[in-house]
Amino acid sequence: MREPRHAVPAVDFQGVGRTYGGGRTGLGEVVAVDHADLKIAPGEFVCVLGPSGCGKSTLLNMVAGLDAPSKGRVLFEGAEVKGVNTKVGYMPQESKLFPWLTAEKNIEFPLRARNVPGTERKQLVSAYLAKVGLKGFENAYPHQLSGGMQKRTSLARTLVYRPSLLLMDEPFSALDSQTKMVMHEELLQLWEQEKCTTLFITHDLVEAITLADRVVVMTRRPSRIAEIVDIPLSRPRDVYAIYEQAGFDEIYDHLLRLVKKEMRYE
Repeated sequence: MREPRHAVPAVDFQGVGRTYGGGRTGLGEVVAVDHADLKIAPGEFVCVLGPSGCGKSTLLNMVAGLDAPSKGRVLFEGAEVKGVNTKVGYMPQESKLFPWLTAEKNIEFPLRARNVPGTERKQLVSAYLAKVGLKGFENAYPHQLSGGMQKRTSLARTLVYRPSLLLMDEPFSALDSQTKMVMHEELLQLWEQEKCTTLFITHDLVEAITLADRVVVMTRRPSRIAEIVDIPLSRPRDVYAIYEQAGFDEIYDHLLRLVKKEMRYE
């Protein structure tokens, strides 16, 4: 396994575990993550694969400061995460757009929340509308946009305040295969431009290979990291010809064996 060579990782999971109490459910304690050690270098794109309920989203929530580990530490840019991490952008599975706001106003919302001056807000929103191909749809409401356009709006809203880290929790899982490829292409183009460290959750092996520098494969509960797989495919990547890249078949088969092993008792 190749470890990133940086003095200070962008993200550092140090012996992290997360256990939830059963409370009134009568289920007893649930171990979402048993043990995780992972360093992510600045600018790196890391995907996480694993069975449902293995704690993938829990990892994201701990980096975002929306949850806290039961053991171990989560460090962001060298400092332990304590409370909400305002330097991250979080794109969930659902677009979560405000239905009463236009595409333009949805993208502008986090800038207003950060008290960014009006002139700068206007410039940034205009720039990101162009980057995600939504020029001409500024005044459209979410219900007037296709699923792919809603995802583009959500992506622009997540990136517009220029976070240091992008957290993505299966953001394209509901899209058809063609629209998903378009989103992969646009995401990779933006990632190349922004050089934003990215932690991306997926169940899709091809998606992981297409996007990632490394893929973290999680075990079933109690969850640990089964293996970290390097993706040495050249960049920039052609999402429409990823299957044709030398080494793709070997990487896919290896990931499939790892994932199948963990899914058998799901």
